[in-house]
Formats: sequence, structure tokens, C-alpha cells
Amino acid sequence: MPETGNSRMSEYQKDNSFDLNNTSAYKLSIQISLDGFSFFILDDNNNRLLAWKKTTVTISNENFISRRFTEWQESEELLKKDFRQVEVMYFSPQFTWVPQNYYQKEKNYRLFETLFPETESQKLISVPATDSNDRLLFAVPVDLTDFIKQSFNNLSLNHPVCALLKGLEQADSELDNCLTVWIGVKDFYLVVKKNKKVQVINVFSYIAGNDILYYIISALKQLEISPNKSHLFLSGRLDKVGDLIVKINAYFAEVDYLGPNKELRFNPENVVIPKHQLISLF
Repeated sequence: MPETGNSRMSEYQKDNSFDLNNTSAYKLSIQISLDGFSFFILDDNNNRLLAWKKTTVTISNENFISRRFTEWQESEELLKKDFRQVEVMYFSPQFTWVPQNYYQKEKNYRLFETLFPETESQKLISVPATDSNDRLLFAVPVDLTDFIKQSFNNLSLNHPVCALLKGLEQADSELDNCLTVWIGVKDFYLVVKKNKKVQVINVFSYIAGNDILYYIISALKQLEISPNKSHLFLSGRLDKVGDLIVKINAYFAEVDYLGPNKELRFNPENVVIPKHQLISLF
């Protein structure tokens, strides 16, 4: 059985090398979404996953996410310790990718308000999306942003699309056309590269697995990309989409799972969920 560590109202999986008194040397990674919350603690110097916990909750919309996250964070004594670095990944459906040539910091809000007019209670976050200095703009509820900044030092905010871009960059493929999909409970993120250049970054709501396949094929058709000459990397809650994997394999030349950096080490007994769900570690 995996060893567990105790925190108030919760248990977390931990590695034998995890030192509760040395958290200031570790990196804390937190995921926040309408599907729930999770945290991962890493020893960057040794590329090792030391502790993690995933809490599944049902949150109907973003208006309630700050209150629910506050309750969760306050119940986790471990998260109140000091860490060398804290990264919070927020699964915002309101985002846009801005290529370097078109990025102008002073026009960020005007651009975002044009795309997403109902964002008065949201704070706009801008982060690097790729090594070529493209940017990703995304919205986070103001009250959630304020609570996170009050709760953690050495903080950075990030978005799952950035993790997918990084994972796709590190993935092994001999094909010039690659794409990756992160599947959540109600929506999925899609990133498409044509001739090794990013062409599509988007999020779609879905009801059934067939919806996901339809959106993927439609996006490729618009780009004049043939699925049978493309490499698809899957990640996320694949258990939520029935026989989608079987259908996808019939369309694409190559299908693989997208997972954490290959250099990351961990005790297999402590990771009891599939690695392709660990997007914070991509």
C-alpha cells in the first residue's frame, strides 16, 4: 500500500524521501479547475515527485470556485508551509494565444475584452506560451487571484495550454504534424502543430467522446492536415470518453499518451492515477 502523510481533514501520498521540515527546498504545484483541486510537491534538484493529492469536487461555475478553493486550501495544513517555488495552474476556458509579432502589453485588456466581454470580475494574466516568446492571456476570478497571492510566496500563475505546448515540444515524433488533447470532465483543450509550427490552440465543450473526435477532425480539415499523416498525443481524463481511444486509433497514423518529463522520478506505488493526468508535471 502507498504510504500516506496526514494533514487536517485529508491524506496525501508521499515518497519515503519527503522531508516535511525541508519544504523550503521544494516546488509546490497546484491545479485548480471546476473538476477539483490537486497539489504536487517536487524536488527539482533530484527530479523527484515527493508528495501529491487529488481532490475531486463538483463546482457548477467560476462564481463558486474561489470559496471552494479557499475551504480546500485551509483544510490542507501542508499547503501552509513555505516552499521554494509555488506554481498555480488554473484551468480557465477564457484564454487566447498571441504570437510574439502581435503582442503589445498595453493593449492586452482591450484585446481580451473584445474576445471575452463579460470579464469584469476577472483578472487578466499574461504568461510566456513558448520559447519563441509567444504569449498566452487568460482570465482568473479576481477574488481567487487575491486569495492565492495572500496565501503563497514565490508564486507564479500558469495555464494548462502552456503545459501542453511544453509537453508537445518534448514529445518524440518523426511526423511534422502533431497535436495534443487534454480531456477534462466537461471540456477539452486542443493544440495543433502543422509543419512543426503551432496553428491552433482552443478549448471546446463536449457531451460525448464522439464530440471530441468531431472537433479534432474539423480543425485538421480546416488546416488541410490529414489525420493519417499526423501524430496525436492524448492526456487527461480519458476514462470519461468511453471507446473514443479505439475510434481515434482508426484515424491517426500514430497515437500516444502525453505524460511527465521522462527524467522525472517517482515511486510507482505512490502514483496510483495514470501519468497522462499529471499535467502539472509536463
